[in-house]
Amino acid sequence: MSIRGKAFIAGVHEHPERHLPDRTLPQIHADVALGALSDAGLSTSDVDAYYSAGDAPGFGVLSMVDYLGLDCHYINDTETGGSSYLVHAQHAATAIAAGHIDVALITLAGKPRTGGAGPGGSGRVSGAPEAPFESQWGMSVPGGYALAAQRHMHEFGTTSEQLAEVIDYLGHWKQDHVSDTDMLSIISDLLGYEFENEAVEEVANYGVSHSNKLYLIDKEGNVRVVWRGIEWTYASVYHDIQLLML
Repeated sequence: MSIRGKAFIAGVHEHPERHLPDRTLPQIHADVALGALSDAGLSTSDVDAYYSAGDAPGFGVLSMVDYLGLDCHYINDTETGGSSYLVHAQHAATAIAAGHIDVALITLAGKPRTGGAGPGGSGRVSGAPEAPFESQWGMSVPGGYALAAQRHMHEFGTTSEQLAEVIDYLGHWKQDHVSDTDMLSIISDLLGYEFENEAVEEVANYGVSHSNKLYLIDKEGNVRVVWRGIEWTYASVYHDIQLLML
């Protein structure tokens, strides 16, 4: 079942502050929740589904539903790290398309600048089953990516030379010296991946570009906006949506 054209992002809100020593984590969740609902022209009484991840304080989404005064019959706290909220959007769109819910609220919040955890990751990572093997001597970001690369090499026979070549091409791609479709072809050739031609054609036909690999797809299934990198904000997303609706 296709969910294209059956669910839409109606409101977004990015907290205007980054240093919030006098705000609790539940309060920050509430700030962004009310901001997004206001942007959509809705209120908490319209919400019948709530999504958050490991950054939701207390007993997770159950505590936040009670704190926000929501009357929900659908909740979800899927945790996949920084991608949790994209997964939540997919789950919400699927539930809306199936007629299970009407309005889904998704929040993320953190206090990394005042001693708290940042959004996009669970506070329970230290208890993960792989932790004794991967974190025994301490884990760094480069070390984590190195482990992922070694796992790929072990499972698929990838060589360090192949990965180095991909990284080299990614540098050219980031500077727009290599197109998206060419980059997909390069990865396919180097690592043996196969991409559907239809997906490659959609990537080639998008209209507005920033700098990540986050796609905005219209109800016809066409990729219209692509954001690259991690610099984009909710405001830039909203701005591009407005441009596409002109």
